[in-house]
Amino acid sequence: MNLGRLKEMLLEGLRAGEELLQAQGPYPGRFSQEEDLLLHRRGGQYLLAMKLYYGRRHYLAWVELYNIAEGFFRSPLEGTLLGLLAASLGPGEALHVEYGQDGETREALILGAPAACTRLGHLLWGLGFSWFKDYYIAEGFREGGQKLQAEKPLDGRALSRHRQALRAELEAFLRKPPPENPSLRGARARATKLLQELRHPA
Repeated sequence: MNLGRLKEMLLEGLRAGEELLQAQGPYPGRFSQEEDLLLHRRGGQYLLAMKLYYGRRHYLAWVELYNIAEGFFRSPLEGTLLGLLAASLGPGEALHVEYGQDGETREALILGAPAACTRLGHLLWGLGFSWFKDYYIAEGFREGGQKLQAEKPLDGRALSRHRQALRAELEAFLRKPPPENPSLRGARARATKLLQELRHPA
């Protein structure tokens, strides 16, 4: 599946259990390869905005989720939508998620947890993303909130590099004193599990 097919599915309406996700648009982006969608729940309740960049020569495709309403994270729609996005993005392509409404992920990142063992990052790792960046870019009040960038490996060598770097990051994180903070305790548990996976791949 590709981003064009994903757009069609969202415009037709996407079910996740008893939930229904419906897209409005597309709206023109800043250039011809970019489009915007507004996603709503059943009954027209606004959920989030999605920016689709389809790529062009020398530039890979990416998707950004932003202006995310409360109630998206941890809902059935989150898992369904992120799973479809992962299936629609190819090697080297990226997903950017504004995570301000995900309190556990936000707190864990602020306190220094590796992105891949936060609640959101670990979910994205399980969907095939292997490189992460927590970032904020000032763009004259048009930048939105803090975002987590998750990128798929370009090839097997890239995946190997990502896994080695993540292993070192997790080992350093787990050497720190056990945290009192609930968000860090969750991140530490995921880090322990993920480190075992990296040390003993199936």
